[in-house]
Amino acid sequence: MGEAFQPSLPYQEGYHRLLETLRQLFHFWAGLRGRKDGRVRRSDLLLYRLAEYIENKLSETPLLVDTPGEME
Repeated sequence: MGEAFQPSLPYQEGYHRLLETLRQLFHFWAGLRGRKDGRVRRSDLLLYRLAEYIENKLSETPLLVDTPGEME
């Protein structure tokens, strides 16, 4: 079977920084536009949902990947 793939620490740190940036962008744009008309636009929600998706992927169980010997 495959071995559990655990992302390295720098890999995870990069994604956590990306998550934080996406969240900040969401709050900035939603706040800026929300002051004008009181609504949140789809493009703002896209940032939020992308951050949620990445966060869910990071918290899932490790992926099983084939070892080079099993690919032959």
